[in-house]
Amino acid sequence: MVRKINDDHNHEMASPIFSNLVLSHRKMSDCDKSQVDSMKQFGITTSKVMAYIAGKSGSYGMLKFTKRDPYNYVHKQRRARISDGDAIQPLVTWKEMLMLT
Repeated sequence: MVRKINDDHNHEMASPIFSNLVLSHRKMSDCDKSQVDSMKQFGITTSKVMAYIAGKSGSYGMLKFTKRDPYNYVHKQRRARISDGDAIQPLVTWKEMLMLT
């Protein structure tokens, strides 16, 4: 049972220049995600995509996400693609072959 809430912080608040590192403020925009998707389709590495987006924004410090976020996004897309079809396709093909015989 909560009886008292102490709303005082025991540390300094993050400076606005570091707000992109605070988890609640980190977010890749839909535009950034589509940029990553389109460049990855052409075989451009994630590090090169990240450098391009940072250059477009002005610097890495101007981004609203960390360097790791595009890698996490690409990995999440890859996992979704595998669970949606790549791993299931052999089972579908096998079932179709059984139905033909």
